[in-house]
Formats: sequence, structure tokens, C-alpha cells
Amino acid sequence: MHKVIVHLVTLAGIAVVAAPRPTGRAVPLVFPPCRAGDLLLSASLRPAMRNVRGVLHLTNRMDHGCTLFGGPGAVWDVALVDAAGRALPLHSPVYAHSERVTIVPLSPGRYGRVTFEWSNWCGRSPTALKVRLSAFPFTFTSRRLQSDTPICTNRSRPSMVVVSELTA
Repeated sequence: MHKVIVHLVTLAGIAVVAAPRPTGRAVPLVFPPCRAGDLLLSASLRPAMRNVRGVLHLTNRMDHGCTLFGGPGAVWDVALVDAAGRALPLHSPVYAHSERVTIVPLSPGRYGRVTFEWSNWCGRSPTALKVRLSAFPFTFTSRRLQSDTPICTNRSRPSMVVVSELTA
């Protein structure tokens, strides 16, 4: 097994990434960090056994590339909100991400993805459900989504959201 080391340097707001090539030589990838205005959020929810799984796509809607970052210290906070924009009372999200830095370069039209799983909802079903995704400096709110709520499995335990790491 070969150990791959990725070096990330930010110079004047531009992320410079050295990624390994099959030949073993590094190829620099240069895209500036994504800005909120570069991205479009789309979301979907679907039942998964007793839970609800969500997929969030952050699509680069511009005609130039940009880079999203994830990993230690880069938390993609997912909240479920009702029709009035109030967050549902969920236990603090649990983050299932690794200790490595995730770098997702987005060419025009490409997307990065964050997934999550919502479990143990014992409250009333919201009349409208949206997903709010926050990660400094971004905050996005999806359009209204059609979804069932997770099954209440234990009234003495909180409802939870487990958020995955950012992927391409």
C-alpha cells in the first residue's frame, strides 16, 4: 500500500493542490475556493428502512472551476427546517468524517455531495420540509421537499442527523 500525501496551500485566495499522477509525479490543480454565488444546492430525501436518507448536491453553476474543502475542522452542518424556516428540534448532528482533508475541485456543471441520515423522529410531521446546509461562509436552503419522516423508535432518545463527509 502506498501512502498518498496531498499538500494544500492557499495563496491569495487560490487553492493549489498537488495530486499524484499514475507516474508518481504531482500535477498541480488550481481552482479558487468556491463562493456561495458559484454554487446551486439541490436536495433529495428518501425513506431508508426506519430512517430517512438525504443527499445534497452543491453544483458549480459558473463558467469557471472552483474548489470545495472538507475534512477536519470543515463541518457541513445540516438542519431540517419547517415551512416557517424554524429548525426541527434535533440532537446536535453527528459527523462521520475522516481525519483527512477532502478536496473537491468542481469544473463548471460538476458537483460535490454531502449525505446524511435522519433517525428517530417522534414529533409531528412537518407540513413542509427543507434542508439548510451551512459551512462557513455558505448557508443554503433547499426548495420544499416531499418526504416521510423517520419512524419513532424510542421516545426517550433524541432525533438525530448523521452527516457524512464531502465527496465528489
